Amino acid sequence: MIKLIVNPKAGSSGGKNIIAAFRSFFGSALIEACVPESREATLTEAREAASFPGRYEFLASAGGDGTLNNCIEGVLQAGTRLPIAFVPAGTVNVMAVELGLSKNLEERLRAIKAMKIKSIDIGFIENPERKYFSLMCGLGFDAGIVRDVSHSLKRKIGPLAYLKKGLDEITGFSPPLIEAEFDGAPCREKFYSAILCNSSHYGGPFHAVKNASIDDGRLDILLMKYRSGLRYLKLGFDVTTGRGPDKNTHTVVRAEKAFFKSAGEVPCHIDSEYAGSLPLKAGVLKKAIDMVL
Repeated sequence: MIKLIVNPKAGSSGGKNIIAAFRSFFGSALIEACVPESREATLTEAREAASFPGRYEFLASAGGDGTLNNCIEGVLQAGTRLPIAFVPAGTVNVMAVELGLSKNLEERLRAIKAMKIKSIDIGFIENPERKYFSLMCGLGFDAGIVRDVSHSLKRKIGPLAYLKKGLDEITGFSPPLIEAEFDGAPCREKFYSAILCNSSHYGGPFHAVKNASIDDGRLDILLMKYRSGLRYLKLGFDVTTGRGPDKNTHTVVRAEKAFFKSAGEVPCHIDSEYAGSLPLKAGVLKKAIDMVL
């Protein structure tokens, strides 16, 4: 049996085309599909599917990176190794880029059938509730954009919604200083935003930290050592054009554990889902999830 969890906003038909494709390819009798309407419902479906080893061959997550993250969290809560097959059908689908997954549904189904597995690390934060991320965690500027961008705008113009919101907010951005510890040692750098990278890709085909790896047991943490909104605009330009962050205004720290705090409010996102604010602890679970390539 295959457990299929579909985001109701996936595709142009509310996920119906994805369910139909799975049933046609694998056989209707082998597909147990659901379309949960909330994050909590997705977590419950994934956790229950993973709680009975041997019932399902794998769990298929159809949607965006947020849906996948919820499925991963559900499997982690169950404490088993139920493989997860990501079917990219969201706004950006960074995990598909990171793992080299096809966005063509027929091609993706054929690849899933081959059941090639890659074990990946999973990052987590605690503020104070534990939350998991498979790709990245943002503190500061980009987290504020994620928090404030509307779902209707994302549906209308896709990834450009984040760019538009960033341009709207860039002139009024005045972040507080962030203090940090990495693997127990105080950070001496002064910085105002950060991206905790579990993977090398950020926002699609771009790289915040090009050498970051999703299976090396560490987080690659990019520190932004400036407050100017215009410098964030330059960072966006440098990343999207392949130049990468300017080494004079950025520092990369590699760590298994980190702690962040600030005297002011600093928002946080995990895999482009708003996740509260500082203070928080962060860490990585080594090769904790089996992904179907």
